[in-house]
Amino acid sequence: MTIIDPSQVPNRKGSNYPDRFKSVVAGREKKRLGEAVGFPILLRTY
Repeated sequence: MTIIDPSQVPNRKGSNYPDRFKSVVAGREKKRLGEAVGFPILLRTY
């Protein structure tokens, strides 16, 4: 098992929400922790 420091994983900005919801999620940031430890894309949840 790979151990990571979440503070070292870069934040991801942006959203693929429809335009009518973009104002609700504006400024939201996420960290792709699964990607950082090597989980395949199919196991990621959005």
